[in-house]
Amino acid sequence: MDPLSDLVSLLRPHAALSKPISGRGRWGVRYPAYDAPGFALMLQGRCWLEVAGGAPIALERGDFVLFPTTPAFALMSAPGAACAPGAPSYTAVRHGEAEGAAEVEMLGGLFHLRRECAALAQPVAGDGFGARPACGADCAPCLAHHG
Repeated sequence: MDPLSDLVSLLRPHAALSKPISGRGRWGVRYPAYDAPGFALMLQGRCWLEVAGGAPIALERGDFVLFPTTPAFALMSAPGAACAPGAPSYTAVRHGEAEGAAEVEMLGGLFHLRRECAALAQPVAGDGFGARPACGADCAPCLAHHG
């Protein structure tokens, strides 16, 4: 097993909820912190993640982000894009231009952890972490801490 699969097995998540998220053109959205573990898996394109006012991090196809408890964060088409306020949603989300093929596609959502398991995630992941293929889409992921 790879390290990410080991962590997920250890945390024993349940009641996962996911939705498609897409974007086209120039866009940005800023979410407040909320007390639930969250994740995103990039399916296509590139966007930028800014966690709690930190430096923007590029997210590309195959990247996975996990927050043991979700901090305030922004997603944007490019660093410095103006961000509209956002709120967690249980339905599909489209950012930017409504018409035309999506330039960015991801799967995002949240899940629940048993209290005893949630405490295990904090020392391991800090504010959050991501996984990116080391040398291409067919390689096993390596973990890169973004805390």
